Amino acid sequence: MRLAMLGLSLWAGAAAALGQSGSAAIGLFEGHGDVGTLLQPGSAEYDAATKTYTVGGSGENMWAKEDDFHFVWRKVTAKNSKNLSLAADISILGSGGDNHRKAMLIVRQNLNADSAYADAALHGNGLTSLQFRETQGEATHEIESSVSAPKGLKLEKRGDRFYLWTHGGGRQWQFAGGSTKVELEPPFYVGIGVCAHNKNAFQKAAFTNVDLHVGKLAAEGRYSTLQSIAVASTDALVSYVGQEPLQTAGWNLNGIALLFYTAGKLQSVPLKGGTPQAVTDENVMKPEPADAAKGPYSRLSPDGRQVAFLTFSKEKAGKGNKQDVALSVMSVADKKTRVLAKLVGGPGTLSANPWSPDGKRITYVSYQDLK
Repeated sequence: MRLAMLGLSLWAGAAAALGQSGSAAIGLFEGHGDVGTLLQPGSAEYDAATKTYTVGGSGENMWAKEDDFHFVWRKVTAKNSKNLSLAADISILGSGGDNHRKAMLIVRQNLNADSAYADAALHGNGLTSLQFRETQGEATHEIESSVSAPKGLKLEKRGDRFYLWTHGGGRQWQFAGGSTKVELEPPFYVGIGVCAHNKNAFQKAAFTNVDLHVGKLAAEGRYSTLQSIAVASTDALVSYVGQEPLQTAGWNLNGIALLFYTAGKLQSVPLKGGTPQAVTDENVMKPEPADAAKGPYSRLSPDGRQVAFLTFSKEKAGKGNKQDVALSVMSVADKKTRVLAKLVGGPGTLSANPWSPDGKRITYVSYQDLK
């Protein structure tokens, strides 16, 4: 058995923490059951001939501070569980359900409804995102990909960071942009799940070409992502992913496209993603000096009520060094401060004008080193 060759130490005695569904082994997984509150018990079937998992679940949502969904899981306790990947082609079955019904690849700390977790989620309307709850009991957030309705998803755990990959057919994986840090300690759970996003509904999804690997992952190279984050919700949207260095992200005048520099040239890309186009008016925006991000510095919102700033985790070791960064916003009136995002940043992460014209979003560059 492939997982045994990887040296996993697994335990199947957690079924009592699940709902009414069965906990018998199914394909690669040890058991399955409902997490949270579901009015209809979920289901899971495995067709060995086609290697297809058909998972059904009810549930009001998998979001906020509580998750309600059906989970097909494997418990991981191995010492080599620092890194893992879970991939599958996903089809949400049927029509007429809620637009945000979802099928997911999931890694979560435990089977409690409010567990810390990260997942790669495909929604009924095609929305694709990396969702996460950093610690148990906190709210869920997401980084939304610009890719809609991919055929396959892959969720990677590299240390404490999670990454989302997609493919549109042929299993040519593309990095979907953005990453999040969620600290999970073994034992934890990995698997697939379905949520109807309607407590009175029941949704099914098919998972094929399911591949679970625990242990060392292949190096995938370095990526830069251009993202914007909603100040109110702290949910992020990826507009562009590239392997070339990006710098100085800002907004065009109408707030529907982002500007950035790469290889010394100014580019524009729609907020929702697309193919970058060259911008010839060099007076629109100028790149930041290479040493602009040495320490805490601030950017005032258009209405003058909030200040965005970066805090670096440590002193820079040298020019161009990337490190952990906290993107925060402070109220000018009462000085209250909250962290919007934790990312890997460096020179050019935040431009001179990162605020959208309406003051509701902040754009930034994040760096990913998938080694």
